[in-house]
Amino acid sequence: MSDHYTYRITWSEPFGDRSYSGKFMVRVPPEVHRALAIRAAEQGVSINRLVSARLAREG
Repeated sequence: MSDHYTYRITWSEPFGDRSYSGKFMVRVPPEVHRALAIRAAEQGVSINRLVSARLAREG
C-alpha cells in the first residue's frame, strides 16, 4: 500500500471566468537564482522567459 496520493484540481465555471494578471512570485534559494541567471544568459533570454517556457512545457 502506498502512502502517496495524487490529485488534479479543476476549476468550476464561476471561478474559471476570473481574469489573471499573469504575475506571481516564487522565492528560490540564491544558488537556484544564480543557476537560472547563468542558464538564461547562455540562452540569450531573460530569467522570466526561461522559467515561463519551462512552466508551459510542464503544464
